[in-house]
Amino acid sequence: MPDWYETLREQVVHPFCLGWDGVCRVEEDGPAERCLLVLSDNRVDSDKDKSPEQVLELFKFVVKEIRTVHPSIPITWLKISPSERRWGVWDQVQEANQLVEQWAATQFNLHCITFANAFLGPDGLPIKKLYVEDKLHY
Repeated sequence: MPDWYETLREQVVHPFCLGWDGVCRVEEDGPAERCLLVLSDNRVDSDKDKSPEQVLELFKFVVKEIRTVHPSIPITWLKISPSERRWGVWDQVQEANQLVEQWAATQFNLHCITFANAFLGPDGLPIKKLYVEDKLHY
């Protein structure tokens, strides 16, 4: 098991940063009534990027850990959004999103939110004016 899994296990019900490369954020709202899960990465085309299958496994692990402490709270996952800077790997991001969404559909009280189209123009490319200087964040 990778070292970051242990870090994740220790911090899974508290806000933290760990993404796509091993970074996650789990936030509790009040007394663990619901959980928001965001996978993200601040690196671009790093050799440490995870494959779509590894993202799915990370997601399953995070959900399992949350469920050991909070077996029935709703968990909502914000699907990974496009960015101008990571556009070269958007096909892999979409595959990861699809794998996670398909698995989530088979699970109790696990939801996905898609908002990628809000960041894409009529040409299907990221809307440049929505991003800050690094072309990764909005």
